[in-house]
Amino acid sequence: MNYEDIKKEIEEITKASADSGGSRIEQELAPLKEVMLKARQQGVTLKRLYDLLCKKGFKGSASSFAKYAQHHLQRTGKAKKTKTIPVKTTAEVPPKQESIPPISPSATKTKPRVAGGDY
Repeated sequence: MNYEDIKKEIEEITKASADSGGSRIEQELAPLKEVMLKARQQGVTLKRLYDLLCKKGFKGSASSFAKYAQHHLQRTGKAKKTKTIPVKTTAEVPPKQESIPPISPSATKTKPRVAGGDY
């Protein structure tokens, strides 16, 4: 096995993939990225952007556009909603109950059950 030839081919492949600059949809929409980002920040929906692009000749699928938008067109102006749970302070915590006394053995005895009825 010639390791030098394999090493050169791997280097050529990595250079070619680095020169491509991403997927086809990223290359196709690169000139519109800033405009679409501003539109998203002003509340334009992804569906509306996708429909407009399709009318103008965009040939990508809706799922590929959604993946592109998820990565490149995130809304940065809105804060994410988080669910907050209030922490109880020591004043709100009820006192611990005293331990329950053990049950006496006579209270737990029951009559054996028989198929014909109880004796």
